[in-house]
Amino acid sequence: MGRPSRVYHLVDGHPRPWGECVAPVAERVHAAPPKAISFEEAVASYGEGIARHLSASRAASLARPEAQAEGRGMARGTPRTAQERANAFASEIVGTYAPAHRNRHRERSSRVPKMVRDVPGEDSHGDPVLVAGASGFLGRAIVRALARQGRQVRGLVRDSARADWVRADGGIPVVGDVLDRESVLRATRSCRGIVHVAANPPATQGPEDLARRVRVEGARNLVEAARVNRVERLVIGSGYWVYPSQPGTVTEDSVVRPEGEAKNNYDAERVALDAGISGSLEVMVVRPGMVYGDGAWFRPTFDAIRSGEYRTIDRGENLWSFVSLEDTGAGFATVLESGRPFQVYNLVDGHPRPWGEFVAHVAERVHVAPPKAISFEEAVASYGEGIARHLSANRAASSAKLEALGWRPRYPSFPDGVDSLIAEIERRPGRT
Repeated sequence: MGRPSRVYHLVDGHPRPWGECVAPVAERVHAAPPKAISFEEAVASYGEGIARHLSASRAASLARPEAQAEGRGMARGTPRTAQERANAFASEIVGTYAPAHRNRHRERSSRVPKMVRDVPGEDSHGDPVLVAGASGFLGRAIVRALARQGRQVRGLVRDSARADWVRADGGIPVVGDVLDRESVLRATRSCRGIVHVAANPPATQGPEDLARRVRVEGARNLVEAARVNRVERLVIGSGYWVYPSQPGTVTEDSVVRPEGEAKNNYDAERVALDAGISGSLEVMVVRPGMVYGDGAWFRPTFDAIRSGEYRTIDRGENLWSFVSLEDTGAGFATVLESGRPFQVYNLVDGHPRPWGEFVAHVAERVHVAPPKAISFEEAVASYGEGIARHLSANRAASSAKLEALGWRPRYPSFPDGVDSLIAEIERRPGRT
């Protein structure tokens, strides 16, 4: 019997490293040994208290000195070695949990490389997908496309006032910031896929370094969170501006020469691709062309054409590659589901047209004269050399690689898509 006014430890008397105990459990349930994370990652995921608890060292003694002198100790037959004790512990929990663990192991192997596994009688869209930048121009279209497929879509937004936008698009809003590692870790828990299209306003509207951090540091934080939470797939949204102006058809194998803000996108690509290759995360990159929708570049261009202020450079014969906002969302969803790991996909409608033809079509649609032309030198003087070169660039891109995955644009060329978009703009109260 215990002595009065005494405290007794109740341990087996053979302290061992925690990692040495969990490894046999993993072996018994036919899983790989648990991966390690840093103390800082544990704090971000579980909180400092739990992280300190899990990393604490407490090698306790079983018996008080007087009990040891009396020969008291563990009952005969109790496992003595660390391996025996861990195996005994594993045997106890395996009886309850092992069948489910084995089933999940088989399911995980069956769903590579696709995001959706076709299992009769099961909800193949049950695992959440996170869209970072869900309240933005591209992000909203991606949320809508994924929601239409029946997926559970989480939309990461910095501003809680925009949470209703995510709900309206069929997603579940999560307030957080790609620059806040803890919020990213929370948002990605239990997710199977991530899409990164978060972007800060360009340097003309906000700090240049912040715009870069959102793209590049945000990509790094999402990669780290994906590793901690064992997310399978990550899609990085970029842009076809990483390609220089060039004759002929631009494919994913064409040379890249990113400049200005395009370099932020390209560096985000590299951060994710390089990290994915060195681990188990499957990373894909999507490079959309000129995405037209009610926002981004199209709306101010539309307003300037309608007011008669817009100017083309020379005759606007340089080729651009267009794609509708709706088709862009569907393209991202296709790559997330079926894209090959560590591949880049151009996202365009496949029918490049001269920029001058595009703006003339818009002018005709709103019943105004075609925009007047200015020389390249005049454009440099009015807009700066960077914008002038962008507006006169030649980028006739191919989407054959993406179409091989089964994606097809609803609007295979810009006239139909632009007509539908302008009709939608004109129907909206206060937007004419």
